[in-house]
Amino acid sequence: MTDPLHVRADEFGTVRVFGLRGTEAEIARMTERHQHADGQVHWPLMGELGIDHLDETHVEVFDVAQLGDIGLTGYMEEGLGIPAAQIAEHRALLENEGGKVLILLAGAFGGQAAHLAPSDKLSFLGLFTEDRPQVTFDPLPAGGAKGAPLAGARKPVSDAAMSGRIAMVALLVLFVLTGLVVWMAG
Repeated sequence: MTDPLHVRADEFGTVRVFGLRGTEAEIARMTERHQHADGQVHWPLMGELGIDHLDETHVEVFDVAQLGDIGLTGYMEEGLGIPAAQIAEHRALLENEGGKVLILLAGAFGGQAAHLAPSDKLSFLGLFTEDRPQVTFDPLPAGGAKGAPLAGARKPVSDAAMSGRIAMVALLVLFVLTGLVVWMAG
């Protein structure tokens, strides 16, 4: 089996779940982002994960109690699309998680390979894969493309367009002849 803490550069549809350990103040300090005057962003969570890059749009931190009756396993199944069979393997661990959790979607790593080295403030709960239906390409029903324009087929030029083109050519010829007469006269 592959290392669940190793992130491949081409990962898609993976979800890593961690429990956050510590007091409310410690967890708040760990998960808050701070921007320095020079524009650099300091996010202690990256250090706790042992990495130097995270895309915050693919990172979720919340208290499991906020989920109410649906719980963490329900959120993962219904909200994140994790198959029930995958959740069943970790159900006891996930259902016993009562504090704050960190969810890292594959996009959190920005398409870069990484190896997570979580500190003791993070408890790895599992690596899951979103359920993605198989893409199929069924043939179009008979007659589905009737009346569609053919590639390269051109509609005939209207009389007005043809008259405009003839007028443009006549004006160009007159302009050239006028220029020639002025040049010869001068």
